[in-house]
Amino acid sequence: MHVMKSECDFVAIDFETANSRRVNACAVGISIVHGADIVTRSFLIRPPEMYFDPWNISIHGITPEMVEGAPTFRQLYPEIREFLSVPGIWAHYAPFDQGVLNALGRYYRLPVPRTLQCTCRLSRTCFPRLRSHSLSAVCRYLRIPLKHHDAASDAEACARIVLATRAPQPPRQEDPAAGGEPLPELPAAGELPISGRTFCLTGDFVFGPREAVQETILNLGGTVKSGVSRKVDYLLVGELFNPLGAKWERTLRLAREGHHIRIVREARWAEAVRQTTARRR
Repeated sequence: MHVMKSECDFVAIDFETANSRRVNACAVGISIVHGADIVTRSFLIRPPEMYFDPWNISIHGITPEMVEGAPTFRQLYPEIREFLSVPGIWAHYAPFDQGVLNALGRYYRLPVPRTLQCTCRLSRTCFPRLRSHSLSAVCRYLRIPLKHHDAASDAEACARIVLATRAPQPPRQEDPAAGGEPLPELPAAGELPISGRTFCLTGDFVFGPREAVQETILNLGGTVKSGVSRKVDYLLVGELFNPLGAKWERTLRLAREGHHIRIVREARWAEAVRQTTARRR
């Protein structure tokens, strides 16, 4: 696969199957990650049983004719073996892919990894307010391109989810990246009024698209500005991607000048939305 195991930080994998039996894998996608670089390959596999359930075909589009001349998993194994022994192998909803590997290992009497890590579970931990943690839902919120149920695309998307959770976050009050000065961040406890307050949004939000965040603020009596100015009370920071750009710099500068503007993290704002909504009922 033109990548050395020693150059690999972790691997992401995705299987597609011909029918409900896990041993009948008909495609595999593998993404090898080194730093921020990803190399992805996919392989068609001739399954032990050549019955393709019409439902499975409707999902991934792979037909018996497409795998007629493809290698079996035993024949493919020497090419991918070294990447099945790296310390970190990820899959989205790992119990499925682990089940496929276990079944293939038993059938062909081959050693396979037994401890796949799950990006579905990882996304539940990192993005707990997402309504769904399916691969397509997580990719939509993280803006990761996805051709769902294409083995290569699914594997690479899984790898990018892992990288996204490891991406550096904006500096907090104690971080030296803030230049040694405390951030003008709202305390974790206490009231966060929304009605009558003006917000500016930055980053991407677990809550949903920016339009949904803006609509929620407006419905609760607040206003939203596109840029940071002296009229803004809160810079609302999304939990997903938070680039340290002009809005952060402008906020810090206004705070130094004595303006009342404060930084509010999405989790703090979301809790205030829940409390405000509950009081209105």
